[in-house]
Amino acid sequence: MQLLSSLQTLAEGKYQRSTEINFLVEKTYSLATGYLGLNHKKIFKLLQKGEYCINEIAIDAITTLFVPDKEKNITPLANSFKKWDPPIETESEALFFLNRIVAGRIEQHIFSSLREFDPFFSKILDSVNYLVKTGNYKKISLAGRSCIIENDDWDLTGNIVDCEDFDKIPVSILADKKNLLNSVFKYLKTKTVFAAVIPINLLVYRIKHINFSEYVAQFDSSVRTKDFEIEEFTEFGFNSARTKLELSYLQKGKLNEFESTCIRNALKDMSKDLLDGGINPGMYEYLTVYMKNLDKDSYLSKYHNILEYLVKVMKNTIAEKLSQEN
Repeated sequence: MQLLSSLQTLAEGKYQRSTEINFLVEKTYSLATGYLGLNHKKIFKLLQKGEYCINEIAIDAITTLFVPDKEKNITPLANSFKKWDPPIETESEALFFLNRIVAGRIEQHIFSSLREFDPFFSKILDSVNYLVKTGNYKKISLAGRSCIIENDDWDLTGNIVDCEDFDKIPVSILADKKNLLNSVFKYLKTKTVFAAVIPINLLVYRIKHINFSEYVAQFDSSVRTKDFEIEEFTEFGFNSARTKLELSYLQKGKLNEFESTCIRNALKDMSKDLLDGGINPGMYEYLTVYMKNLDKDSYLSKYHNILEYLVKVMKNTIAEKLSQEN
């Protein structure tokens, strides 16, 4: 079956579960899972739990492409297809179009998810955006990836640096806080195989694991400038959640000692994962490490709302601490 005809069917407003639309959904899903596995296994903590999680994330990312707008009664994918310039006329052009759309949705989903699951990522991302805004740089989307380029005389000669090669950039270059982006661009230009393009996710992830506290203090005056470590913020958030667990659930008899201990241990594991990229959305799996015989239905009825609330307390506390004024 041809991709082009399936896209045309969608653009005509035929949203029923026809053979063409089923094919289009399956093709989009296949591209999404492939893109996730190829580009983001190292930088997105949620992808480190196996193929099942990748599949779930792919579904979450592409679902909105097939939901019709209530006012215009057209799906985002169909709308993009109709507005694509120049018009799509061949099978290869249709495949290129769908790749671009899917990659863009994955990037957007990753950014929003990392902001939600990892307050540290969010804070550094804000600082990077500040550098882009105040410097001679701009953000663009290349093959669906959010990237930084230099405004003057930039070109796409070479490949966009990948995760493994970005990890090889010397720490001394990334530690040059006042000239961070300029230093990275100079490094990439010395490597003729790379284009002068900085993938934002890779940059933020690497900065987080090099020197978080000094970086955000340099570019954000709302962050306290005293010496602190990322582990301290995480521990602070965990302690807030633990205190809420004890006061609101254990002492009030809503949980017994065993349940409270298991949830506390699960929260501790989540706080450790925050240091390495974010909390896996499957909170049930965290708790079953300590409640061996806990089935999914019992978890949902007894513990899900409690655990979800306590995780929110932990992350919100970290975010508040990061934005605390001097």
